[in-house]
Amino acid sequence: MPSDSHLMDKITPPGSFLNTPLTPPPTEEKELSRSAQAVLDCLELHRAGQRPPQSWWQHRLIPEDYREVLRVLDGDESLRGYVEDKVRLDYDPCRSLVAIRMPSPLHDIFCSRVVSEILAQLGKFQQSDKPFADFARKVDHKSTTRIWLPNDIKDREQTRSERSPDTSFKHEQAKYPGVIIEVCYTQKVRAAADLADDYILDTNGNVKAVIALNIEYRGSKKATISIWRPEDTIVDGVEELQAIAKVEALPFRTESGLPAEEPAEGPAFRLSLRDFAPTSISQEYTDLDQYISISSRQLYDFLLYAEAEHQQELLDGGIVDPFPLGKRKRRRLRTPPEHLSSEE
Repeated sequence: MPSDSHLMDKITPPGSFLNTPLTPPPTEEKELSRSAQAVLDCLELHRAGQRPPQSWWQHRLIPEDYREVLRVLDGDESLRGYVEDKVRLDYDPCRSLVAIRMPSPLHDIFCSRVVSEILAQLGKFQQSDKPFADFARKVDHKSTTRIWLPNDIKDREQTRSERSPDTSFKHEQAKYPGVIIEVCYTQKVRAAADLADDYILDTNGNVKAVIALNIEYRGSKKATISIWRPEDTIVDGVEELQAIAKVEALPFRTESGLPAEEPAEGPAFRLSLRDFAPTSISQEYTDLDQYISISSRQLYDFLLYAEAEHQQELLDGGIVDPFPLGKRKRRRLRTPPEHLSSEE
């Protein structure tokens, strides 16, 4: 029987849920395992608007069962499109664990404010006439993307984990993003350090910064920032790569909901242009010691804005122009589903 590693090697196709099967499919469709069906049921319920109470749903799933999930998604264009657009799916073959992340509008709005500020500061570097401008222009923002991380080789087999970070920034010539940002909530915050380990170690330090913004503490208004970076250390005479927390759960909002004091050394959220690319790329440029920083007060304001927007959405509030009395609406004729081509 093939090993789990071998099976996972068959089901790690960057770019689509599943490439052409290595072996012809059986004449009769194999019945889905209970674990695979549970994952698909969760995705279907999510699409139907019936989200589970937790935003981070985990389920044990061996690589063979995960392959079943991918095969079903590959054959269901509608569900696959929804998952690619709305759901963040992680899979770890070493732990046989699938995680379905379902961020709320609060997390998405907050994340978008952080991203907008980074892009605004990055844009200033891009418009400069200095040598670093060319580097800055080659940094792209990835709002939703899947990252395939190579795991340690076992029994001569290479396995890969699938990760879907909340947002990331990648140099156009790099394979992996240099900066990854995760917006955390109760279940996810416990996994943030493990995610940082995976992102940094599995890319051999090519991911330069993993930032976790925890905006949801139960029974508290506290919000914090943590940042991990790759660092070489010597352990028992052997050089080791580790993901070190350079900033650890530093508050930018207090438990009572007030703005936290700015650190004396300046904003904790501070990125160098060098952080956005592997060293082999950044070393070709001069003067990359240019910094993007976001203060604790800015993070606090972003969170207040996100909470207000989310609350308005929950209350179905906001200004709407009234529709004139007596006016009618005319919809276009709908194309029957059976007449839609696969391209549509």
